[in-house]
Amino acid sequence: MILDSFETKEKILIKFLKIAEIEGWNDHALLLTFQELQIDEKYLPIIFEDNILSLNQFHIDYFNQKYAEHIANNVDLTDKKLSEKIKILTFERFAIEKNNQLALQRLLNFYLNPKNISKYHLSSKPALIGLNNAFKISDLIWKLASDQSTDFNYYTKRLILSKILMRCFLVFIKDDENLIKTSNIIDSELKKVLSFTKFKYQILSSFDNLEEKIDHYIHNEKGQIKSPKEIFKSLPFIRLLKF
Repeated sequence: MILDSFETKEKILIKFLKIAEIEGWNDHALLLTFQELQIDEKYLPIIFEDNILSLNQFHIDYFNQKYAEHIANNVDLTDKKLSEKIKILTFERFAIEKNNQLALQRLLNFYLNPKNISKYHLSSKPALIGLNNAFKISDLIWKLASDQSTDFNYYTKRLILSKILMRCFLVFIKDDENLIKTSNIIDSELKKVLSFTKFKYQILSSFDNLEEKIDHYIHNEKGQIKSPKEIFKSLPFIRLLKF
């Protein structure tokens, strides 16, 4: 057995996820995993250099790989709109870990436990790792959707989706087997973003041919100046605020 091989790490991760359901997502559970697999704990630094933190990173990378393979072999995104692709891809990333929901509840506790902030060195605080992992998953989803964004849009899209992933994660870890609640919140969160995007672009489009549009908003069909109330009602962003 090669100690730091992918196969060894995979074996440890799968066993750890079951143990973590009861023992929690922590170094103690990782040591129990080594005992169960009859791997001497002295080899832990060789396999996972930063103990539980390294295992956590391997967990994300491992399931990201499984997820990408699943999408490539089983999900047809042909002729789908970008928004549809993101919805499908986001749901499938959660679904790939459906059997790990209880362990992931323990992972959430690990991310948020104040004791862990002082336990681990500054650059590896669990909460920061959680944010970084959400961004990593978000980045993969956009890449699988064939996103071609660069510069500012590249980061904006990934940060927005990272926030959605974190909100949906809280629902997913307690969802039932069919993941209907997870699907619904993904749909709801993406619709909110889409509505905001449309609103933003409508505002920005107001600056195209600015002189003509100002004239349109100020004068009526007869060329007469509208009343302040009429001007106010005709502005596009005012109409958007009416729900």
